[in-house]
Amino acid sequence: YQLAADAYRQMIDLAAVPALELEARSQLAEIEARQGRLQEARDQFAVLARDFPETAIGERAALRIAELHQEAGALAAARAAYDRFLSDYTNGARVASALYNRGLVAYQQYLFDEALADFEAVLSRFPDSAVAGDAAYMRVCGAFESYNDARAVRLAREFLANRPQSTWVPQVRFRLGEQAFNAGHYEEAEQEFEAVAAHEPRDASAGDALFWAARAAAARKQFQRAVGYDDRLVSQFPDHPKADEALYYQGESLVELGDYPAALARFEAVVRRQPDTFLGFAARGRRGDCQFTLGAEDPARFEEAIRSYREIAEDPKAP
Repeated sequence: YQLAADAYRQMIDLAAVPALELEARSQLAEIEARQGRLQEARDQFAVLARDFPETAIGERAALRIAELHQEAGALAAARAAYDRFLSDYTNGARVASALYNRGLVAYQQYLFDEALADFEAVLSRFPDSAVAGDAAYMRVCGAFESYNDARAVRLAREFLANRPQSTWVPQVRFRLGEQAFNAGHYEEAEQEFEAVAAHEPRDASAGDALFWAARAAAARKQFQRAVGYDDRLVSQFPDHPKADEALYYQGESLVELGDYPAALARFEAVVRRQPDTFLGFAARGRRGDCQFTLGAEDPARFEEAIRSYREIAEDPKAP
C-alpha cells in the first residue's frame, strides 16, 4: 500500500492529466481505508465529494463515505450518509447500490419496513442492476422478519420462480422450511429442507437442512425417514454442530420404531461425546430407559438400567 501511495502522490505532483489526478486522490483515500484509517479516508472522500460533486469521482466518494460508516458498524451515521447521497444523486450510476446498502442498514437496525421499501425500490427502478438479485433475497428476509408470513411466503415463492439459478435459492428454501415447521406444516417443511440438502449436498447448510428435515419427519411420526435424515447428517457432516443432537434424536426415533438395541447404541455414543452436558445427561437417562425395556427379555439389563439411573442421581453436575 505504501508503494502504491507513493506512486499516486507522484502522479498528483506531476498534475499532467487532471482526470488522473482526481483518480489518484480517490485511490489514496482507498488506501487509507484499507489500512484501517477510516476517519482519514472519510475526510479525503469528503473533500472530493464537496469539490467535485458533478464528476463520477465525486459521486463515488460520496458513496464511499456511507459505505465506510457501514463497514465500521456506525449504522446511524451510515444511514444519514446514504440519505444525503440519494438526495444529491437521484439518477446516478451508483443509486442502486446506495438504495440496497441503505436497506441493509435499516435491516440491521430492525427497521424492516424501511428496509423492504429500499429493496423494493431497487427491484422496481433497477431490475437489471448487479444488486437486484441480492435485493430480491433481502426482500424475502425482511418480510419474514416483519412477521408477515403470508407476504413472506408469497415473495419467497416469487423469488424461486423468477430466480431459479440464484445462489440464494437454498437460503430461501430454508426460510420457507422454517416458516412451514413453525406453522405445524411438517410435510411441507420436510420437503423444503430436503430440497436444500439436495441443492447443497456438500455445504454446511445441508447439515442444518437434514437436521430439520428429520425433526419435521419425526413430528409426522415418519420415524424411519427421520432416522435416515439424521444418519445422513452424522455420516456426511460428523463435525457439524448438531451432529450429536442428531444422534440423540435418532435414538428417540429408533425407540419409537421399537429398535431398542440400535437406540441404545446412539445414546451411548452421545454419552461418550458429550459426557457432562445437558444432552449427555439426557442420553444417560434414555440409555437407562432402553436398558430397562430390554430387561423384559434379559433381566441382566435391569442392573444396567439401575447403574445408568444411579449414575445420574449421584452426579452433582446433573441437571
